[in-house]
Amino acid sequence: MKKWFAVLLVVVAIALAGIYIFIPSNLTIRTVTNVNCTSTGAYRFISDYSKWQKWWPDAHISPSKASLPVTNHAFSYGNATYTMSSKLYNGIEIQIKDKDSAYNSKMMIVHLSLDSTAVYWQCNLTSSINPLKRIQQYRAAVSIKNNMGVILDSLHSFLNNRDNIYGIQIQRTTTMDTFLIASRSTFTAYPSTEEIYSLINTLRKYIIANSARETAGPIINITKLSNTEFELMAAVPTNKELKNDGNIFFRKMIPGNFMAAEVNSLDKQSKFSLDLNKRQYLPGIITVYFCFYIVS
Repeated sequence: MKKWFAVLLVVVAIALAGIYIFIPSNLTIRTVTNVNCTSTGAYRFISDYSKWQKWWPDAHISPSKASLPVTNHAFSYGNATYTMSSKLYNGIEIQIKDKDSAYNSKMMIVHLSLDSTAVYWQCNLTSSINPLKRIQQYRAAVSIKNNMGVILDSLHSFLNNRDNIYGIQIQRTTTMDTFLIASRSTFTAYPSTEEIYSLINTLRKYIIANSARETAGPIINITKLSNTEFELMAAVPTNKELKNDGNIFFRKMIPGNFMAAEVNSLDKQSKFSLDLNKRQYLPGIITVYFCFYIVS
């Protein structure tokens, strides 16, 4: 009997030692994903709580599912809820709560290149001295890691779609037409569709009057100069160089790469999620980085 009792003690001692050796006192959970979007775009959707529903897992299914927001301040997935507790310069802090405990985590954004960003999510857990609770905490850590992976995969899929980031389909392209005839005009309010096409039609008439032809769709740029002043600049590609005439002027675009989007509307309500105060979206038409091609 004493022999079997001694053997049992040895087995228990080995088991306890294994628990403390293989389950460290500090458990670090980390998941990482790379996305093809700017760090600014990624931060915009991560730090704005109202945008979480757009990328949260299964956000398209019925509200009865557990992955949808359970309150105005917490989203759930699996057996835990996730709450943004604070915003950081390059990320956010998220509190993760399951039925037994609450854990603090950080989702950080790392700029890799112009349109490449890494998002990593880390959560640190402190293990209990109690071996049974230590095992329970390890299982909870495994569950949290799996859920964090699913949530981050969902964010990855969302951010990799440029339509989701900008609200329109944006693509890289190269300068096809380098001869442009252009004009600009200022308005006290955001220019209407009629005012935009009025300026474009003036350019088209000038092209015809000078025995030239339009080689592609017109390009526009609208800049907000102040709350009561907007500058509209329009240009039409032509097949040859034309002379300046008053407010109409010729420009030769330098060949190169830029971003372009094709739209079928010029709604001043900004359906395409472009902020006129942010010049990086709509720089001057001569130094083009982004432009609108209007579908006539």
